[in-house]
Amino acid sequence: MKGTIHEGMVEWAAVQPPWLTGFQFSLVTLPELLRHELRYALAERDKQRPTLSPVAMRLMVRGLADVSSIAELTDKKLGDLGYLDRNCEAHWNDVVRLVRGAFDRFRGVDPLDRPVWELGDLGLRSRTQSGVRVSSRRLDVTQIRQEWLRRLLADWVREITPDNSDFRVTFEGCLSASRALSARPGGGHDPGVLKVTDMDAVVAAIRDRKRQDGTATLAYGSRAELLAHFCQLLDFGRRLQILDHVASVFARHPHHKIPYEDPAEDMAGRAIPEYVLAQLDAHIHLIGDDFAYGDMTPDAVKAMLRTVYILLRDTGRRPWEVRWLRMDCLEAQDSEYILIWDNHKARRNRRRLEIGRETAFAIQEWLAIRRTLKVPARSRTFLFPTARHGYDACIDADTVAKMLRRWVDGLPELLTDTVDKDGNLLPFDRSRIFAYAFRHTYAQRHADTGTELNTLRDLMDHKSADTTMGYFKVSMEKRRKAVETMRQHVVDRYGNLAPTPSATAYEARSVAVPFGNCKEPSNVKAGGGSCPIRFQCSGCAFYRSDPSFLPAVEDHIRALKADREMARALGTAEFVVRNFSDQIDSFQNVVTSLHRQIEVMPEEDRRHLEEASAVLRKVRAATPPPALPVLPVPTVPARRSTDE
Repeated sequence: MKGTIHEGMVEWAAVQPPWLTGFQFSLVTLPELLRHELRYALAERDKQRPTLSPVAMRLMVRGLADVSSIAELTDKKLGDLGYLDRNCEAHWNDVVRLVRGAFDRFRGVDPLDRPVWELGDLGLRSRTQSGVRVSSRRLDVTQIRQEWLRRLLADWVREITPDNSDFRVTFEGCLSASRALSARPGGGHDPGVLKVTDMDAVVAAIRDRKRQDGTATLAYGSRAELLAHFCQLLDFGRRLQILDHVASVFARHPHHKIPYEDPAEDMAGRAIPEYVLAQLDAHIHLIGDDFAYGDMTPDAVKAMLRTVYILLRDTGRRPWEVRWLRMDCLEAQDSEYILIWDNHKARRNRRRLEIGRETAFAIQEWLAIRRTLKVPARSRTFLFPTARHGYDACIDADTVAKMLRRWVDGLPELLTDTVDKDGNLLPFDRSRIFAYAFRHTYAQRHADTGTELNTLRDLMDHKSADTTMGYFKVSMEKRRKAVETMRQHVVDRYGNLAPTPSATAYEARSVAVPFGNCKEPSNVKAGGGSCPIRFQCSGCAFYRSDPSFLPAVEDHIRALKADREMARALGTAEFVVRNFSDQIDSFQNVVTSLHRQIEVMPEEDRRHLEEASAVLRKVRAATPPPALPVLPVPTVPARRSTDE
């Protein structure tokens, strides 16, 4: 009776469609071997991935109607399964990888002995919740042409079980070494005859390694990491006696280093010049053209990407801080607008940054569009929603990078402010425009306008001013030109013109103090920290000022006036009030004299003077002023208690 019922069920199932409703799918129509393969693959997949799509499984079952075994399928036949959607294809790739890997292990085939490695089968450690690599990727290790080097890499993976990051860097280091050895006599195939010169060639290849797009050399840190991992691989081989047949001189020697390369002195860091920003702004209407983003309409995509660009440009926040902005990120306060953002890097949330009205208006315009969009549930609170299911809750970094790259590369022209021999402006290197560069641009813009270093540190949300100083710089050439201009407009404490004989004298024979330069020998020797009259510059014969100090002097005058009013309110002695008044009058003479000089200058000279002032203020912003001397406070002995 049971057999009859079973046979009847099989007959019934044979004529049923392979898809059911809800969270169900059936394997009953498949051959027995195929069912075993699928059950095994799904059980193994369940250990690595948290979700399983019944819809994808139904499609897979339908497509496998004429297949007897997954392990026997060829790559060519896999490519013929055109019915698969993206989600089903991901499930299918997992199933094929797991079944083939299990079948290889059953036959005693080590996946590391294959010419193409399936990284998901190597047991590489990952930062995922399961700790197992789940993304499927095939790696052709025959790119490493030397067999001994391939075997060494395989032994290292088998013994160490590295994480994904270490494996990637080590493989790239081996790839660079293989290419360098291939260009040497013998191609590096006989490890017993390798010499120091071969290792020199490997180090040179890594030192000159280009980025993947070929636009520039890899960063110093990346190249140093490649060399370190390759040398650690050689050390591993010798430690486990795997490389006994490799010449001992083929090793890292003291001269095998990646030299630290500081940017050229005339390079302004990674900041995008303001004249290039102006050209980008002129073409902002082209941003997001023909850029697909999920089901979002083209106009909404353009509005979203335009807002992303404006926030990167105007706020100086890190790209991921812009991506993770919330719907309530904008706050109006006392006719000003505040951006609420999270500093995930330093674990400081709900940070506040005052932004301009135009930036705030751009956010408001996008918010009006954003509220009309239908977005995934996990994106409800984010300003820039995701377009893909199963991924981040907000717009991802790749989308922002691709958007910028496509927009910038598609512009008709981007020009520098330098001309060629024919007087034509030279093109700007477009590879210098990327998301993080706008943070450097923000810092450079504030430094150029003379923002004080500690204030700029707070704007960048850094703990240390040393970190902030790495985001902007002044070229030595610009500084020399600024000093050459400024030395001719120096005045003394009475406001009389007292030009410095040379630019060298301006810098070498003086030291910057809070409100100008000081020529007093002992203070110059002490770097500005040993003023004999405690920075009462207005009464010192060694005090010199120039137009670059105007903002500082004017701020000090305002502070002196406030102090004078406070002194009067406290009923202090007349000589204290008189001292404040005398300092105010003296500094005011300096300010009046400097303004008079500027007013009578031709327009072109005035523009050069303003540019020189901005440069020198930026230099001073990177060098905190000397601390004012602290008056000694006598120690008063405490009254001894009578209870002692």
